[in-house]
Amino acid sequence: MRPYAGIPHSDRPGLFIEENVALLRRFAYLEERLCYLQCAHFSGTAILELKHALARHAWEDGQHADALRRRIVTMRTSRRTLEQCPDPALAALLDEAERAADSVELLAGVHGVIKPALLAAYRWHLETTNPVADFPTARELEIVVREEAHQLAWAAEAIAELAGEAAAAAAGAVATAAGGLVATHVTSSEPLARTEIDALPGAAQGGPPVGRPLTPEAGAPQRALQWQAHLRTFLAAAGGISGREPTAQPEAARSVERFRISRHPRRDPRFTINFNFNEPGDPQAQTIEEKLIFMMRGRLNELAATENPASAVYELSQQAEGLPWEGLLELVRHMWDEARHSMLGQAVISSLGRDIREWPLRIGPGYSYLSVGALERYAHLGLNVEQGSMRYPPGKRQEYEWCRDVAGNRLAAMYQDYDWSDETYHTQIARRWVSAALAAGAVGEEQPDEAAAGWAKLREYAQGAGQRMSGNTQAIAGAWQARRARGETLGPGDPLPTGAGGATEIVDEYRQDPELTLTREQVEADLRHAE
Repeated sequence: MRPYAGIPHSDRPGLFIEENVALLRRFAYLEERLCYLQCAHFSGTAILELKHALARHAWEDGQHADALRRRIVTMRTSRRTLEQCPDPALAALLDEAERAADSVELLAGVHGVIKPALLAAYRWHLETTNPVADFPTARELEIVVREEAHQLAWAAEAIAELAGEAAAAAAGAVATAAGGLVATHVTSSEPLARTEIDALPGAAQGGPPVGRPLTPEAGAPQRALQWQAHLRTFLAAAGGISGREPTAQPEAARSVERFRISRHPRRDPRFTINFNFNEPGDPQAQTIEEKLIFMMRGRLNELAATENPASAVYELSQQAEGLPWEGLLELVRHMWDEARHSMLGQAVISSLGRDIREWPLRIGPGYSYLSVGALERYAHLGLNVEQGSMRYPPGKRQEYEWCRDVAGNRLAAMYQDYDWSDETYHTQIARRWVSAALAAGAVGEEQPDEAAAGWAKLREYAQGAGQRMSGNTQAIAGAWQARRARGETLGPGDPLPTGAGGATEIVDEYRQDPELTLTREQVEADLRHAE
């Protein structure tokens, strides 16, 4: 019978608590910031596969951060310590990575520099700590390593498509090296069979691609390599992920201004783009299959519903009186659910032998959500839109029953069953955390009284947000329609329209910040792909 409950390396000297906690605090901080960073870039990312992957990776990174945080507080460490940055140089690294100019730099930096170094640090930690004394840490890190390795395996291919093989080398090499660690558990002397590894969540890369593999744009490989070299100077300034390596002076930061998320939601240029704010009806949708495709197009277009909590997570994480970590983590869960709903639409349409590019991607709701503040947009989604879909009939239950009983499509029915379940939980998330944010004064408006936690007060707040969004939507849509009807040529420098005031006035940040202002040039780029 094997001793030590089958755990190997019981005689390893390992790490003492103080050193271990110091390293885990750095890991947790990096995972939390990477979660926020990927949320921040979601709305400004166009490529469909990358949007879906950012949502998954942000959720997984949030789970990693949460597991590490829960472990740290069991090791003679105050919970207050978790709210402090362990090293200003690490903060500078993440601040700089946030300023990626586009998807090429985003992937090349996060998945080509930071995550490979982080995964290498995890491997060192697992190979150094004593797996008997520090079993809880080793167990959590094995899960983290497995998921991070899958992320980098996916990213290596994505970076190669966008920025060339050279920029993808680091992600691919570290993911491959991590595979050996996954295959032999640190907390078990039993090797993991190859079939078990293939069965791990996220191991499969199946499903038909959206189109042909992308090819790097002119200059993209050079830009990616330059950005990677730039970020490595910030990583070196922090002494590496662990802080144990020699430090060096970083290059000049790209910007000292506070990072702002894009208020210009992007859609994949391989699709046409629909500027309508509601999914247009299909007069020809008469057959069961046509009606099913129309429903699944609605799921595919839940990109704006993903952009909503993604942007809210980032903005609320930057507010001194925003949501606590536990609330932000639940909003990240909401974001990933919506991305999965988009994927389920893609999966059902593809299973019917149809190309999802036959139909446009909607962009209008993304503009509408981003025209109001973070808490307002989230309250509208959770307490107006998704709470409304709980009514029966019609609602989510009827969609599930129609797929099951009328369409007779098991895949669609199964997906709609989970969609219904997810959105039921989303209404609970929204009630819990919008109420908490209002009570804590996380919005710069008049403070509610003690009844803020009540459903009536929440509905009042959500309905007010919905009215503001409706006014903004009318202003944006009206300007687009008028210009297109007049055949006007859009030129650079023209900001988004705003109303005369009141409910139709777009938030000040949206109107006045030149970095966030939507220009005619940007709209024109999308109109070229419009129906």
